[in-house]
Amino acid sequence: MSVFRQFRLSGAIAPVKTIPVKIILVATMCVSCWYSTPARAQPKSLNFVLSSEGMPSFARLMQQAESQTSKLIQQEFDRKPKVTEITVTVVGDRNGQQVPLLHTKVSRVDWRSQPVLSHWTRYFSNSALLLGFSSSPNGTATDSQRTPVNVNTARRLREDDPAYRDD
Repeated sequence: MSVFRQFRLSGAIAPVKTIPVKIILVATMCVSCWYSTPARAQPKSLNFVLSSEGMPSFARLMQQAESQTSKLIQQEFDRKPKVTEITVTVVGDRNGQQVPLLHTKVSRVDWRSQPVLSHWTRYFSNSALLLGFSSSPNGTATDSQRTPVNVNTARRLREDDPAYRDD
């Protein structure tokens, strides 16, 4: 006789009429999956609008944007230990016109090793012009500000665009 035997269990176990076996198996699997879920990294994305009303200069607006972004990143990492990465976008607002000022993406590890905002931030170079901060001392826009700064630069940027077609 072999070591492995086949047993017929059809008559050995009495049928359970009150709770179907399938429901018990599914419930057990769900509970075990629920409690065995590993901790996951949580990226956090934040956006805020900064009004430029009453700002004497674009430099002052950017200082305020950088200061608030640094504080916000530090607070989020301090308050929420599960957050592993933060993305912050700051938008400047002037009379309803909104323009991106900066975009920061930094991990907790990088922020701990180097909490310098400029290392992790992308600045938008045309924001001052679009928000109306670039003007001559007498308050009127200069000729170079009325037209594109350099037509060749604009053409080159357009041609560098992957979606550019020359047909």
